[in-house]
Amino acid sequence: MTDFNTLPFLSVGEQSISLGQAMQYLQRSSKLAPFVTEIVGQHLLLQELSSRDDLEVSIAELEEKVQSFRSQENLTAPDSFQEWLTSKGLSYGAFHNLLTEAIKLEKLKTQLTEQSASEYFAQNHETLDLVKLTFIVVKNQGIADGFRQRMNSGTSFDAIVSECLNESFLKHSDQVVVKQGTLRRGQIPPELQESVKNSVWGQSIGPIEINEQWWLLKVDEIQAAQLDDTLKQQIETEFFKKWLIEKIQQSPVKLAGTLQ
Repeated sequence: MTDFNTLPFLSVGEQSISLGQAMQYLQRSSKLAPFVTEIVGQHLLLQELSSRDDLEVSIAELEEKVQSFRSQENLTAPDSFQEWLTSKGLSYGAFHNLLTEAIKLEKLKTQLTEQSASEYFAQNHETLDLVKLTFIVVKNQGIADGFRQRMNSGTSFDAIVSECLNESFLKHSDQVVVKQGTLRRGQIPPELQESVKNSVWGQSIGPIEINEQWWLLKVDEIQAAQLDDTLKQQIETEFFKKWLIEKIQQSPVKLAGTLQ
């Protein structure tokens, strides 16, 4: 078995680092497993792309991809394009090969996930709704209960948010954090999902305890999910990642040498 410590890998200044040393460094920082997984994933992916006859790329498809890339990167002028190729250490042929692989990868993703994406959306469209929320996260239950009592007495949620954001309030308190964001329903913390599901626009919720913090929130907007290009691409990307992970898990992997 090959001793990785005898194989030069790179040099830093005048010091040579062997492949074994490099892998030991990765192992010490808990990065060796992700490093190996990435290599295995790329290997299996390139094998898949090269072994399938249904992913062939026509000259027209390649030229369209080239023109689209050069236009997006502002490289339509021949001189600027050649300078870019040189800066990347690419020949024109190598550039074509990269784009050909990219087109094949897009086709593979579509073939593997198109039906799955549509089925997933049909079965889970409610969890994909977009919900815009404003959160008040409080470390002290008494403060959270006080906010709720004031809202019950007529003070608006937005007024309390403005108070929390007031510089004089923050200067004397590290107990309160205000957040705002748009999440898919499925991304909302499980402890809040049922309350949000049963709420309407403008409704305030809470306080609800999550990990010894008390959350009050307001539903600002709800948008029903639509299987547009952006969402479809997100779903397809997730399905493709799962497909590749399964391929990696099914492939026996072992080092061809030793780190000792």
